[in-house]
Amino acid sequence: MALLLTMWRKIGCLKSDVEKGGWRYDVCAPIERLEGKTLGIFGLGRIGTAVAKRAAAFGLRVIAADPALTFMEAKERGAELVTPAMVLSSSDIITNHMDANETNEDLFGAAAFAAMTRRPLFLNCARGWSVDEAALVEALDEGLIRGAGLDVLKDENPDLEGHPLLGRDNVILTPHAAFYSETSIEALHRISAKNLAYCLAGRPQEAFKVVNKL
Repeated sequence: MALLLTMWRKIGCLKSDVEKGGWRYDVCAPIERLEGKTLGIFGLGRIGTAVAKRAAAFGLRVIAADPALTFMEAKERGAELVTPAMVLSSSDIITNHMDANETNEDLFGAAAFAAMTRRPLFLNCARGWSVDEAALVEALDEGLIRGAGLDVLKDENPDLEGHPLLGRDNVILTPHAAFYSETSIEALHRISAKNLAYCLAGRPQEAFKVVNKL
């Protein structure tokens, strides 16, 4: 939501103008009202659901694509379940919250960006695995999307020198920091210790989200 609001309200543009001595509310026009726009979510799991609930508070219509859910399950999570094609073509903002798996590598490629007929804002706070970065750069260059807010890249430790996504007014790139707070770090330590205790006690089934099973 932080990326969504920062980019939709063009906070960076307004901040830059004020620092240059400006004081005009319309210097970054057009800025559209968020209420009534459509947010399309790919992946309505725990994080996608949290985004859906927060988006509703801003008056956004929320649609989602998730093959693991029924229409009623998605509704209970705050979204209308539609096809991936409908999310691409009907959304003013598209946000990715899918786990990385063999079915979604480079899902957001040239064809997907071409299908985004409403020229949406594109957000990815999940995994870079799902985004064809060359196609994303091309979509930005051709104006197929209004901007991109990215907390991840394909490479978890990218070489940023000369990176084609840097230096753009309509791109915000952050270092996989969406999860971060002092509270979340404390929780990670606590959960890791509990998981270790469960496994040593022969009760691995009680561990929380074991990624690499032994």
